[in-house]
Amino acid sequence: MRWATDETDRLREMTAAGHSYRQIAERLGRSAGSVRTKFYRLRKVDAKQAEAGHAAIDAPGQPETVTVSPGPTFYGNIKKDPPRVDWQPGVDLTQPGIYYDVPFEIYREIAAVNNSSLTPMEKSPAHYRAELARPERTSDTFALGTFLHTAALEPLAIAARYVVMPDFAKDLRRDDGSEYAKPTATTAYKEKVAEFERVNADKSIVSRDWYNRMIGVAGSIRNSTRAQAYLTGPTVRFEVTLVWNDPDTGLLCKCRVDALDESIPRLADFKSTEDAGEDFVWSIAKWRYDRQLAFYGDGYTVLTGQAIERCIVAAEKESPYGVRSAPVLYDTIRTGRIKYRRALDQIAECTAAGTWPNYRDPDGWEMPESRLAPVDLVVGGKTLSI
Repeated sequence: MRWATDETDRLREMTAAGHSYRQIAERLGRSAGSVRTKFYRLRKVDAKQAEAGHAAIDAPGQPETVTVSPGPTFYGNIKKDPPRVDWQPGVDLTQPGIYYDVPFEIYREIAAVNNSSLTPMEKSPAHYRAELARPERTSDTFALGTFLHTAALEPLAIAARYVVMPDFAKDLRRDDGSEYAKPTATTAYKEKVAEFERVNADKSIVSRDWYNRMIGVAGSIRNSTRAQAYLTGPTVRFEVTLVWNDPDTGLLCKCRVDALDESIPRLADFKSTEDAGEDFVWSIAKWRYDRQLAFYGDGYTVLTGQAIERCIVAAEKESPYGVRSAPVLYDTIRTGRIKYRRALDQIAECTAAGTWPNYRDPDGWEMPESRLAPVDLVVGGKTLSI
């Protein structure tokens, strides 16, 4: 039996929402095998469309901003129109919608589940609960990432938000003109630094090394046609806040999208990294970027009824500042969706029960298989270690 257009749209919709083939088959009145076959045919069509779109981006002589295929359109013809609000004091950010220009400090105060809070749940609900109660922790690595993030998305904001610490020690001398053995330990140096910090109290102070890295990253992004397509253009908005109610659990969720282009639609996330080469796939797994992009994109879909292409721009923090950009493919998003759905379900269950259990006891302790002593096996009178 042929598939009607509305059936195909519903298949895309329910697949995007994480329903199994059996569940979809029951709702559509078809066999699970028929649903599976149709799904894989749609994937092939969508993959060809996405490939054609990205071939256009990478073609020589193309303009800097190029429209690409949005990829799979899971939600077909059920487009919704959520509130789109320019933030100002007094705006209620607990209402589902798309919000622009929300200061990061304000975003952090929204009482909703976000992607980074889901990581402790992989240990236990108790770890999730404890992490929520901890004050925000920062590090030099995080601060550098934030700085490069601003350079990639909002280079014109660098001068307003940051200032480079001068090298006061270089020209510091005693009254007789001789150099100090440790100029940074002198009172004169400390006074100069304190005065500089006072004058620039409204800005973040960075080192010359960080500034040079920022110039390198910004230059590499500017020279990458695909990164430019993802991060620039008249319809791209930066640091967009999405707030939605998860349809399965009712939990209020939030995310902050680096670059959102609703004309396609597409979201792009900038990642600074040590290695943007072939090994970056391991960073996707280690830092749960699959879960992040699944969570972000599905939040947009809940709000708008539209599927969205999800992309990553990976930029190296050291010279030569390599940059690679690409969409996140379906199986990776599907894996990330399973991860965040499991975590949201646990949060909902623990909230309803009012209990947040810790680790479960293992059946027994055993080292990783690679660290166990080899087993001697005697074959034909010969001893083999396996």
